[in-house]
Order: sequence, then C-alpha cells, then structure tokens
Amino acid sequence: MKTPEDFKITFGEGGGFTGRWKGYTIAADGSVSAWQGRVAAQGAKPVGSLSAEQCATIWQNLNKSGFLDIEASEAGNMTRIIHVFANGREYKKRWPMTGSENENSVAVTIYNLCQRSVATLKEK
Repeated sequence: MKTPEDFKITFGEGGGFTGRWKGYTIAADGSVSAWQGRVAAQGAKPVGSLSAEQCATIWQNLNKSGFLDIEASEAGNMTRIIHVFANGREYKKRWPMTGSENENSVAVTIYNLCQRSVATLKEK
C-alpha cells in the first residue's frame, strides 16, 4: 500500500498546569520535525528523515488497525494527540494520559509505532 502524496502525521502530548506540548510531525517524504510549545506543532524544527519503508509501515498500520475510523476525542489534564492528513482528509484523535492507558487500544498502538519510528533517528 503506497503512502499518499499528501500524507502527514502529527503526534504528541501535552497540557497539564504548564499547557506545554511536545511531539513530532512526519511528512510523506519521510522528513521528521520535532516541536514543542503552547500549541501542538508550533515551532517545528527538522530532526531527520524516516525511510520510505517506515512511512509505508505507519500508513499500512493506520489502515489495517481501523485507526482512521475510531472515535477518540476526549481530553484530559495531560492529553495525547494524533492528527493524520491523507488523501485530502484530516483525522484527529485525542485521549487522556491516565498512567494506565489501555496499551491494546488502536490509538495507543499507533502512537507507540510512531514513537518507535522516530526513536530510530537518534540511533543513526
């Protein structure tokens, strides 16, 4: 399954008493930007690139897992987010970080896949 040309995924976490957010954005070409600030995706700075295979794996998992069809719009004191842009559509998911998140939930599984993918940048 080919990654759409307009694919972009932004994921991160934030909120709490500081109102600060931090996370990453992965573009269709594999470029990765890190961001942090009072607004998600604010102040993004390039940090490296993922391979075409890594991007395809994320896209395939988004589709196979049913992530694009789930409802997840609950915020908490600390919240995690995933915003996906693909094929001219936008999919926004958010859920509270409770410390006991259901590791089997689709959103958490995709979030962890994205985190692991970005973590490989630090190993190069």
